[in-house]
Amino acid sequence: MKYLKMLCLAAVAAATLTALVGVGTASATVLCKTNLTSGCASEDYPVGTEIHITQEPETTAVLETTSGTVLNTCTGGTTKGTIANTGGNSSTVSVTLTSLSWGTCTRTTHTITIGAFEFHHIAGSDNGTVTSIAAKTWTVDTIFGSCIYMDGAAVDMGTYAGGNPGTFNINYVVSKEVGGFACPSDAVFKASFVATSPTPMFVSAG
Repeated sequence: MKYLKMLCLAAVAAATLTALVGVGTASATVLCKTNLTSGCASEDYPVGTEIHITQEPETTAVLETTSGTVLNTCTGGTTKGTIANTGGNSSTVSVTLTSLSWGTCTRTTHTITIGAFEFHHIAGSDNGTVTSIAAKTWTVDTIFGSCIYMDGAAVDMGTYAGGNPGTFNINYVVSKEVGGFACPSDAVFKASFVATSPTPMFVSAG
């Protein structure tokens, strides 16, 4: 167990360093209280604003192999974070996660590290892509042992559609960090979430 923790901490440190190096190339993005795609002036959400994300009702989050075999399903997941950078003309919005709960899962699932992500405005819309900038790691227990999966820096997690409330469509590949033959080296995580706070929330150019 000590080895696993050391491995995870090392992976997180490397991912965070990569994210910091890449900050200079971030796209112009802000999170707005109004749906003005060209900018929202003083209507952007400030540093410290809490973002609360909940799994869409009657949907199931799925972890599956790249060939489509289901490894784990969860319902009722919730995530919270705070805006660490408001973004602007030459930077993007970053969110530091403060909690990540998986809800009820078919396999016992635990969060190890909760990570961070950022928004990148999609031109001509009030939507954005969602990119991991610091690793999230979690375990999925199987009858053969625990599998530890991680997303790293600069991983495109999916898209956010601005609205009241806004919605997250998550669909991306995560990598195995620890685990035996029962743990695929890569897996796909799919889920639909709603931004229950703040509302409304739109993505705009800085």
